[in-house]
Amino acid sequence: MLYKSITFCFAFFLFFTLCGTTTAEVDLSLASSPLPEDGSAGIATDSIDLGWLPGNWANSHDVYFGNDFNEVDVAVPLQADISKTGQVDLEDVLLVAQQWMTDGSGQPSADISEDGNVTLTDFSLVAKQWLQMGLFRGNQTLPTTSFNVSDLELNQTYFWRTDENNDAPNPPLSKGYTWKFTTTDHLVLDDFDAYPDTTALKTNWHDGSNSGSSSYQTQSALSLENTIVRAFSGNSMQIDYNTDQSPYYGEVDRVFATPVDLTEKGADSLDLWFYDP
Repeated sequence: MLYKSITFCFAFFLFFTLCGTTTAEVDLSLASSPLPEDGSAGIATDSIDLGWLPGNWANSHDVYFGNDFNEVDVAVPLQADISKTGQVDLEDVLLVAQQWMTDGSGQPSADISEDGNVTLTDFSLVAKQWLQMGLFRGNQTLPTTSFNVSDLELNQTYFWRTDENNDAPNPPLSKGYTWKFTTTDHLVLDDFDAYPDTTALKTNWHDGSNSGSSSYQTQSALSLENTIVRAFSGNSMQIDYNTDQSPYYGEVDRVFATPVDLTEKGADSLDLWFYDP
């Protein structure tokens, strides 16, 4: 009877679930499927490619990026960023010069003031915003559906948005969703998971077997360990040492070819995971 009861409950639950299924409307003109996924955490701070699937009628994308939701959600390109590169620069000056004293019918139009004529007024707007960068980071034309951001801060939440510029006769612009991700709260000084074996490990780390330059190193030996590891890690470094002989301690070392700033991105502590069975 117990078996029959369990079967009945499962059948009822399945029926209820199927009957409760609803269909949500999806705006096919909007960018979708963000990478990293909306709300992701633990994202690397050095460099990341933001990616998305384009809207059905898009021919290009306007990308916005910043660390304040409200600002990113309503951001627009700088008025004088005619070339839509994300910065008011020489390209914008050249567009004003090329359309000088015309009606600004070129594409893109240099008639920033929208008074029907490209004049000193438009040049003054370019000069006023010269070399400024807003939250608008540039226009990406198809087939490009990604944008790289780098040098991010630790444990910081960032927001980004992709607006779709559409082919006629569709609406010219589809304002996108504002997505977010949060960066990792730490930096990895040395990733032991990156070493496939002990030989590779010893290209960076030194003990008595591959240095021989100091007597203390003869009292220690290292190898790659893949059983005794930190949770969610694949490898650790095993150190075998002998303290029965002078100088009565063992040591291994790594010398970085490029000096490492241990306070990079505001880091204020160093964690070392150690296990002595």
